[in-house]
Amino acid sequence: RRAGAWTRQVCYEQAKQLLQLQRADKIQDYPDAIRRASESEKVSIKIPKGSRLASVNNNPGNLRFVGQAGARQGEGGFAKFNSPKDGLVALMRQIALDASWGHTLESFIVKYAPPSENNTEEYIQQVSRALNANRLTPLEQISLQRLTEEMARKESSATIRFG
Repeated sequence: RRAGAWTRQVCYEQAKQLLQLQRADKIQDYPDAIRRASESEKVSIKIPKGSRLASVNNNPGNLRFVGQAGARQGEGGFAKFNSPKDGLVALMRQIALDASWGHTLESFIVKYAPPSENNTEEYIQQVSRALNANRLTPLEQISLQRLTEEMARKESSATIRFG
């Protein structure tokens, strides 16, 4: 019995390591996409003035302030960035981080837009439909740029164009 339990544990650990390696391979292009967005002059970000908090905070994703690099406390508890592009890059970094943790589209949106503050079910349906993705699709299987565009559109009506 002990040998069987040990064998199952070893198999479980090996499977877990393999999954982590596969996930890392799938999201390895995320750092390049983030670097390209931060360095490109061709990235266009327009946050409507009607999305007041997103606009004054240069935060198209309406990220809460949690000490992100390059951010300071902004209005409404949100992160304030020096430019809309800095806010965009922070949103991309957040999506990449959550992808590395194995989030699905659904679990990401539940975390990002909790039911205590949003109609999360509707949010999931709208983003899933816009991306033509199942709610259980792992984030690493979704284009970082497309998800970033959609999250910014949903959060602040921002339009983003990646050169």
